[in-house]
Amino acid sequence: MIEKVYGPASSFYRVKLTFYDESIPSEFEWKNGASFFPPDKGTTGEQLKYAVEIVEIDTKASHKIKSFSNKQKAGKLLKDVENDLSEMTINEFKNKYSINGNYTIKT
Repeated sequence: MIEKVYGPASSFYRVKLTFYDESIPSEFEWKNGASFFPPDKGTTGEQLKYAVEIVEIDTKASHKIKSFSNKQKAGKLLKDVENDLSEMTINEFKNKYSINGNYTIKT
């Protein structure tokens, strides 16, 4: 039996803005036991990025929909997604933001 879910998107999802530094390597290099040294090549200083993410309320799963170098642009998308959450049904929201797919905005 297939369960159909109805209701406002805001009952199922939240949106958040996170930031991260791209200059911090995803895998640390350990030398001399417990000392951390950044990679020898390619470090250009802080590279701050802002990500807008949709979070499922029940599972806490997070889906990044877009990243920005500019906080204001990320904030604008955050407001747009918040508006969609308050105005759309769950099915409209899932279709617009491809929640069942690769989680990128359809343009």
